[in-house]
Amino acid sequence: MKSDKIKFIFISILCVVVLLGSVYFISATSTGTPLGPETVITGKVFYADNNQPVDGAKVIVKCGLARTETKTAEDGTYYFNLLKRQCEKNHSVTVNANKNGITGAATKLANGEEIDLFIGTTPVVPEFGAFAGVVTVLGAVGTFFVIRKKQNVKIKRRF
Repeated sequence: MKSDKIKFIFISILCVVVLLGSVYFISATSTGTPLGPETVITGKVFYADNNQPVDGAKVIVKCGLARTETKTAEDGTYYFNLLKRQCEKNHSVTVNANKNGITGAATKLANGEEIDLFIGTTPVVPEFGAFAGVVTVLGAVGTFFVIRKKQNVKIKRRF
């Protein structure tokens, strides 16, 4: 009878330990993802040439697993509410804006600061490096032929 009571107490304690261990294990391995929005991405889109806000620009935000889009309001503002599991604090956020083929982009950390960006056309400037490369090659080829011609003249004079 006494041994039955000891078995009962031992099994009860064992069950409590297993139950507490299971609860601890489940809470330790849980991702803890929230059910509601956590990361807010906001900002304004401006025209680069006159600093006026852009109304109705398509804005695409990329952060972590999230890629979503919206349009700017009349005052150029945009607003995104992302789940924490999609875009955690201090992850890199890239915001692209486009209106009538005029684009702009900005990249910052998701830390609660507004991400303003400017859209505009970039003038096409010729690549100076390519020009310098062509001049260098032509100069080297020209120098080669000048030196070769002078060497041929010296060789012909010997004979």
